[in-house]
Amino acid sequence: ASLRRRDRTATATLTALAGYYTAGLAVSWSDYHGGHPAPAFVDLPTYAFQRKRYWLPSADSRRAATAGTARHVLLGTEERFASGVREFTAEFTAEQLGALADLSADGHTTLPAGAYIDLLFALQDAVQGHARCAVRDLALLAPLDLPAETTVALTSRWRPRPGGGAEVEVFTVVGGEENLHATAVVAADPEPLVPASELAELNAALAPHAQEIVGEDIYTDLASVGRPQGPRMRLLLRADRRDDGVVTGSLSGRDATAVEHVPADLLEAAAQACVVLDPEGPVFVPRHIARVRHFRKPRGEELRLLARVRDEADQRVADVLLVENGDPVAELLGVRLARPEGPTGRREFLHRPEWVRRSLPAAQDAPAPRHVVLLDPAPARAAALTAVPGLTVTWLPDVADLKAALDDPTVTDVCRVWRRHPDQMSVHRLRAECEENYRELLAVMGELSTRDAVVAPRLWLVTEGAQALPGDPGGDGGHLAAATLWGLGRVLLTEYPQFRATLVDLAPGSGLEPLLAELTAAPPGEYQIAHRPGRRYVRRLLAGDASLGWSGGYELRAADSGDLSDLVLVPAADRAPEADEVQVRVRTVGLTATDARTALDTSRAERAEDDQDEEADPPPVLGTLAVGAVLAAAPGTGFAPGDEVLVRHEGTYRSTLTVPAASVVHAVRPDVDDVPHFLLEETGEALRTALSHPTGRSWVTLPEVPEVPEEPTAAPQASAEQAPTGLRDDRTYLVTGGLGGLGLVTARRLAALGARHLTLVSRSGEPAEEAAPLLAELAEHAELAVVRADISSPEDVRELVRRIEEGPHRLGGIVHAAGPSYDKKLIAELTWEAIDQQLEAKAYGGWLLHEAAEQHFPDLDFFVVYSSVSSILGGFVAQGHYAAGNAALDGLADWRVRRGLPGLALNWSSWSRVGMSARMDEILIQELEHSGVHLFSPTRALNTLVRLWDRPRSQRVVGDFDWDRYMSGRVTGDLFFDRLARHAPEPDGGFDLAALRSLPAEERGAQITGLVRDKVAAVLNLEEADELPPNAEFVSLGLDSLMAQQVKAGLERTFRLPLPASLTYDHPTVRQLAAFLNAQFGPVPTA
Repeated sequence: ASLRRRDRTATATLTALAGYYTAGLAVSWSDYHGGHPAPAFVDLPTYAFQRKRYWLPSADSRRAATAGTARHVLLGTEERFASGVREFTAEFTAEQLGALADLSADGHTTLPAGAYIDLLFALQDAVQGHARCAVRDLALLAPLDLPAETTVALTSRWRPRPGGGAEVEVFTVVGGEENLHATAVVAADPEPLVPASELAELNAALAPHAQEIVGEDIYTDLASVGRPQGPRMRLLLRADRRDDGVVTGSLSGRDATAVEHVPADLLEAAAQACVVLDPEGPVFVPRHIARVRHFRKPRGEELRLLARVRDEADQRVADVLLVENGDPVAELLGVRLARPEGPTGRREFLHRPEWVRRSLPAAQDAPAPRHVVLLDPAPARAAALTAVPGLTVTWLPDVADLKAALDDPTVTDVCRVWRRHPDQMSVHRLRAECEENYRELLAVMGELSTRDAVVAPRLWLVTEGAQALPGDPGGDGGHLAAATLWGLGRVLLTEYPQFRATLVDLAPGSGLEPLLAELTAAPPGEYQIAHRPGRRYVRRLLAGDASLGWSGGYELRAADSGDLSDLVLVPAADRAPEADEVQVRVRTVGLTATDARTALDTSRAERAEDDQDEEADPPPVLGTLAVGAVLAAAPGTGFAPGDEVLVRHEGTYRSTLTVPAASVVHAVRPDVDDVPHFLLEETGEALRTALSHPTGRSWVTLPEVPEVPEEPTAAPQASAEQAPTGLRDDRTYLVTGGLGGLGLVTARRLAALGARHLTLVSRSGEPAEEAAPLLAELAEHAELAVVRADISSPEDVRELVRRIEEGPHRLGGIVHAAGPSYDKKLIAELTWEAIDQQLEAKAYGGWLLHEAAEQHFPDLDFFVVYSSVSSILGGFVAQGHYAAGNAALDGLADWRVRRGLPGLALNWSSWSRVGMSARMDEILIQELEHSGVHLFSPTRALNTLVRLWDRPRSQRVVGDFDWDRYMSGRVTGDLFFDRLARHAPEPDGGFDLAALRSLPAEERGAQITGLVRDKVAAVLNLEEADELPPNAEFVSLGLDSLMAQQVKAGLERTFRLPLPASLTYDHPTVRQLAAFLNAQFGPVPTA
C-alpha cells in the first residue's frame, strides 16, 4: 500500500511489483490476483514496433458503501475528523454509473455537471438528514475522465462553516496530490419550496416558438460536437427556442432511486436543452452554477423544462426550472455554460474559404534545375520562360506529344493552362469550354498515372480569373467554366497525392512569370495560390461566419481564469502623445510564447484573493510587438503621421498605442511572412501556436476601426437568434430538386416561415413513395405546384419561367437544391460524359436559373444554391466530377453577390437521414465519422440556412468537423487547413515507422504483408486475417471501390506515404500490394 494517506489505490503496490519483475525477481502474479475472477484475455500486438494501449478489464464490482447501507454510488464510505470535517470516498467504474455510462466517447466517460449536483444533495442528506438547503457557487473545475473498466476513487469533503452550512470539495488523488473536480457551498438554512425565478409564470402564455428540435435530431447534433449519448441518456424529447431566449423542453422522466435526489441524467438532459438549438451548436457545457435548489424527487412522469438563456461573450448564462405535473422539481440559477477546453470546444459549424495575402518565402539556396512540360494554347508565354537560367521548358500545344515528353526522366513539373473560349457567356459556351478542357485533362492524367518514376512530377493547373480576388472586375460570368476545375483539382490532390496537384489563378491576360516564381520556390503545402499584379494570395479555410469587427478603441487582456476561451476585448480609451511619445494605429500584433504563458496563468485569480487588502491589478494587456502606422507624434521624435513603423513595447494588443519614441522604429515593410498569421477571432489559436512554433511568435491582424474613434463601447455580440426576413404570403418560392430529400425538408421549412405558395421542380415530376406523407403535410400549409422540368435544359427552364409568370404570385426566392444521381467514379475511371452528367444540374442548371432570375425576376429576396464540401475540401475520393459541378455553384453565387444580386452558396457537409447520407450504409457512415466528418441534423442545417440567406455573404462551408482527425494520416501537408488542424492524433494507434524501416528488406516485406492483410481483412469484415489468401484478387473477394479507398486511407495513415486512388486496382492482391509498398517505402516530397 502507499504511504500517502489519501492514496487508497493499489497503484503503489503494482508499481513496486512491476519493478521487481522487470529487474528479474520472481513475482507470483497468480497469488497477487488470487481470489479475483480471471478477466477475459486481451489480444496483444503481434508486431514489436506496433505501439498501442491495451486496457486490462476490471473483473470485480466494488461496493460503493458499507455492507447493508444504501448509499449514493458517488458517495461511498465515510471518514470523520475531530475538526468536524467529514469525507466520503467511493470507488467505482464508469460501468457502475448506470445511465451515465452511456456518455462514453472513445472508451472514456466524463462525469457531467448533473452528477456533481446529485452528489452534493446526497452528501447534504447524509450529513444533515435532509437536502433542503441550496447549493451555491458550484464551480466545475478539472473534468473527471473515467476510462473504460478502470476503478476511480472519488472523495467528497464536507467542511463546516462557522456561520452554518459547509464548503464542499470533490477531488481525486493523483500522485499523492488532490485534483479538484468541483467546489461548492451548501447554504446554512433550508429555503422555502418556491422557485425564486419568474420561470414558473412563463408557462401560462408563451409566444409561438421560433425553432424546435425533436427526437433523433437532438442526439445527432450532440454527437456531431463530440457529445454522444447512448440510449439510456436520451431523455430530452423536444426543445423549443424563442427569439427572446426562452427555451422550453420535454424530458422523459424516471423515478429517482432511494439514494438519488435529482437524477444526473435528467439534469444533463436539462443542460442539453439550453444549448441544443444554439446557433453555435450544442457545444457549451456547464462551468459554474450560482445556485441550485431541489424541491422534490421526480416520480417518473414526463418533465417540462423552462429556461431563459442569454449570451455573454462566448459563453451562455441560463436560469432553468424543471417542473413535473405543475410542481417544481429543481431550479438552477446562473448556469454559466462555456466551450470545453480542447479541440472539441473550439469547433465551429460555419467556415469560410478566404484568400490571404502571403509573400513567397525568400529562397535559402540556389534553386534546383527544373524541367517543365507546359500545355498552353499561347506559345508566346512559353517563349518568355525559355530564357530563364536553370529552367527547361517543353511547350506543347496539346496532348498529342505528351507521352514522348514525359519519357524524359528530367521532367520535374507538368503545367496545364485552362483554355478559355472567347464567346459571350451562355450555357452552351459553359458546356463547350468544359468539354474541351476536361477531355484534355483526363488525357494528361492518363499519361501521368502510367509513368513509372521514383518521384512523380508536380502537376500545376493554371486558370485565369477563375477566382475572385480583391479589385477584380465582375466580368460576364465567363470564368465559371474554369471555376469548376477548382473543385475537381481538390479531389485530384486526394486521389493522386504523389502529383501534388496545385491550382494557380492568374490575372486574365497576364504572363506566366508568377508561375515561374512558384516553380522556383515550391513552398511546401501550398496547393491553392492566386496572383494579381504585385500581390500573391494563398487560400485558407477559416473558422466562423465572419471576421470580428469593433467600434471604438479596445485592448486584449489576459483572463483571470487562464482559459483561452475566456479571452475577450475590452474598451480602451485612446491617449494623445505627450513629450517624446508616438501614437500608432495598430494593424498587426505580435504574440510570443511569453504572452501565451501569461494568458494561461491560472494562479492569477488565486494571487488576487491572497492580496485581499490591496486593490488587485487588472490582468495585463497582451502583446509585445506591433506593426502599424503613426497617427500622431510629439515634435522632435522623427516620426510623422502615416509612417510605417514597428513597435517593441509591453501591451501592444490595442487598437492604438501611445508609447515612448524609443520603442518605435521605421519599417517600410516589416518581415513577418515567415511567422503564422491569424485573425482577431483566432487569438486563442495564435497564442497556442506561439508556444509551439520554432520562432516562438505569431501575428494577429486587427480589424479596421473608424478614423475618428467612437465612444468606447462593449464588443458587439451577435444575437443568439437574429430573426430572418419573413417570407411573404403573396410570393411563390421555387425549390429545385423539390421532390428529393433535401428539397422536401427545405420546402417544409419555407412553409413554416410563412411561405404559402411553393413551386417544387423535379426532373421526374413524381415523388418517391416515402415522400408522399411529407407532401401531404406540406399541402396543408401551402399551395403546392409540382413541375416536371430538367433544370439543365434551356427549353424546360423557359417553360418553368412562363408558368411562374402566368401565375398569380411573383417569384420571391430560389433554393437550387437539385443535383444529379451520385455516380461514384475515381478520376482514373472518368470520361467526359460522366463529368458532363454531374455538371448538368449544378453548373448548367445554376447558370440557367441565374439568367431566368436576372431577366424575369430581378427583385428576388434570396438566391440560394446547395453546394457541397467536396468542392472545398476535396478530401473524398470518387467525387472529382461532383466537386466540379459544385465549384461552379460556388463561383456563381460569389459572382452574383459581386454584382449586387442576392447569392449564397452553402457547401453542405453530411446531413443525417436525408440527401446522400440517407443512401449510405452503416459501415460508410462509421468510416465518415472515423475520418472526422460528423453528421448533423436537418433541423440544424435549416436553422443555419435561415440565419444566413439575408446576410451579406456569398459562401459558407457548413458542417461539424474534427479537423485534427480529418487531417490525420493525410500526407500532402495541405496548408489550406493550417488554421484548423493543430494537434493531429498519432496515425494508426502509434505505429512505429522508424522501427519498421530499420528491418532487413525480407523481414520488412513479411511485416508489411501482414499489415496489408490485416487492413484488407478489416475492411472486408473478416474475423481473422488468416482467412485472406495472399494471391486472391481483391475484386473476387468483394472489395468494391469504396472499400478500396478505405484500404488506401488506412495504409496511408500507417505508412505516411502518398498512395494513388487506383492502388488496389494496380496491385490487386495482398502479395502484389505488399511488394509495391516495400519497394516504395521511403520519404516522398509533400510539395
